[in-house]
Amino acid sequence: MTSTDSCPSCGQPRTTRYCGTCGERRLDPDELSFRRFLHSLAEELLPGFEPDEPGAVRRMGGRVYRTVYTLFRYPGRLTADYIAGRRRPYLKPVQVFLAVALVFFLFGHHYFQFRLSGYYRAPFLGEVAPAAQLEQQRLKLSQAEYEERFDGRLAEHKKAVMALTVPLFAVAFMPLFRRRGYGEHLVFSVHFFALQLLFMITVMFAFSWLAYVFAEAIARSAPRLAGGIQAALNSDLGNVLLVYTPLYVYLVLALQRVYGGRRLVNAIKGFALVIWHIVMLVVVFRHTLFFTTFYSLKWFD
Repeated sequence: MTSTDSCPSCGQPRTTRYCGTCGERRLDPDELSFRRFLHSLAEELLPGFEPDEPGAVRRMGGRVYRTVYTLFRYPGRLTADYIAGRRRPYLKPVQVFLAVALVFFLFGHHYFQFRLSGYYRAPFLGEVAPAAQLEQQRLKLSQAEYEERFDGRLAEHKKAVMALTVPLFAVAFMPLFRRRGYGEHLVFSVHFFALQLLFMITVMFAFSWLAYVFAEAIARSAPRLAGGIQAALNSDLGNVLLVYTPLYVYLVLALQRVYGGRRLVNAIKGFALVIWHIVMLVVVFRHTLFFTTFYSLKWFD
């Protein structure tokens, strides 16, 4: 038996295209060609793409397209399908979150813009200014130089700290849905965070842009209304309401699909989860970013 007749992953004999032991696919002669690379990329990205393999039809489109479409169009279905074992049509939860987080931090620069100048007090540390001044003196930097270094390091930590909030959000599901395992809550949490980030860089961005354009258009004829719109868009409370009102509706529908139960009960649980989500981003995420940045500069610079 030649080396091509055995699976390179598990070493077992392979008589068909896919290994009967581990599922590894046999490589095609042009597997590493540029044409095949473009072919594989199209299979993942393009809706309705049909590969040239005999009898194979991808009527539902690539996995990326199906994942994003399902995430937006059917609240909770992505999680419910994953829990039920219907996983091949979609990206894995970790792939979903990492891809969305990357896109978000590339194009969502105006969100989560924390800087050293915005921190006044920190838990267990008290006043931020005296601690920052001590570090400036130790590093022999001016205030402006230290703030620039701090803000740059903080921006580097955003993705990692955001990833840590996902399993923390899933913890809140445990007392609310005690008959389900933490793993199911974690998958739900990953999908919900991915949906939120996508929502913020697409729907919310478009809505905010249109609102600003409308406010500028009516600035002369209705200055008070235009000023009110701009003030709402620039306020923290206004942004929280704009983001979390539709996300709350989405969350309740997703809970209904994944966990079942009465709608009123899920509406109450959804409200509690939204409050916890806001606390995590406004308090936990913000202060964790400060501490990881402050102590990384303190210990490693």
